[in-house]
Amino acid sequence: MALRSVLFACLILASVEASFNMNKIPDGCLHLAMYNWTCDESNPTFDYNSAFAKVHFACQGKWTCELEAQERREASSEATAKALQSLKLSVQAGEDDEGMPIRRAAPISVLQSKAKQSIVLFAVPQGKERLITDVLLSMRIEAKEFSERNVLVVPAIVDVSAKKLVELPPNIRDAKLIRQGAIALPLNEAEDAWGVTLAAEFEEAQLQGTDEVLQIGLALILGRDGSILRRGFGRPSWKVVFSETDTL
Repeated sequence: MALRSVLFACLILASVEASFNMNKIPDGCLHLAMYNWTCDESNPTFDYNSAFAKVHFACQGKWTCELEAQERREASSEATAKALQSLKLSVQAGEDDEGMPIRRAAPISVLQSKAKQSIVLFAVPQGKERLITDVLLSMRIEAKEFSERNVLVVPAIVDVSAKKLVELPPNIRDAKLIRQGAIALPLNEAEDAWGVTLAAEFEEAQLQGTDEVLQIGLALILGRDGSILRRGFGRPSWKVVFSETDTL
């Protein structure tokens, strides 16, 4: 049997197995097959069985790694969603005589189940506070959408290494931008719990090989049912946020 035929059979096997697993041929499998494809098929010492086994092994190894990573991500997402349910936010409940916001504490679980609110968490590492200002500015354009869709945005600064929530600096805390009705703040009384939960999200992102998250921050979209609808890196796209929350 010609080498090309054997390797084609390997790829067919990979495709069949992939249809039951990842619905694609893993990169490692494809690269190995292409490497063997270029070997000299006239070489009398070439071991066809070995080539077949190597391709098969590469596929299995790649699938195992991907499945384990997926299981870890799902477990991490469930743990974060559960931890957030017990945390509280400081939400706006009106304005005083001077036009300053009046805030009250509310558990995330109550905001989701009773007030039917979706929540977007945008967390940045300490030292990247300017990213929060950028997000607050972008919210002004979509102010009506946040109100109509009942979406809250929660900005947070995290000391990732210490697993601590960091207080917003005065230039953000006292700015007019932070008074937008759709903005809620992590309750300072639970800053340790907030810090541990958000730091875990940064650690998970780094496990996925995304160190850039320490430069651009991360966003979580929480559904009204308490689940995490989406995890992403960098500033949230409001188009994506509204699309995700509209499906609930």
